[in-house]
Amino acid sequence: MSVIIIKKASTEDWEVIQNLGRETFYETFAKHNSEEQIQQYLAESFASEKVTNELKNPDSQFFIVYEAEEPIGYLKVNSGKAQTELQDETSLEIERIYVKSSHQGKKSWTIII
Repeated sequence: MSVIIIKKASTEDWEVIQNLGRETFYETFAKHNSEEQIQQYLAESFASEKVTNELKNPDSQFFIVYEAEEPIGYLKVNSGKAQTELQDETSLEIERIYVKSSHQGKKSWTIII
């Protein structure tokens, strides 16, 4: 049984978020796009400054999922003005749940938060 640890991310974790985002987005969507399209999206959407600014937003929370010491995914939750859709002060929005394909569908985890 694998032990999964979920930790709240800080601005120092920007490279972990950036790398996980690029890897998991590529795994999921590369087959549906040209290599040029996917590389342009990854460069823009996971640029260092963009990821850092998202992490600095007080209305966004990031959580990194680790198996042992290895980051395997992340979650982004928005509230208030960070929400991309409803922007209701009493609501939360899950904007992203990214998990490496190697860890999708696993059923036997012990989760530590």
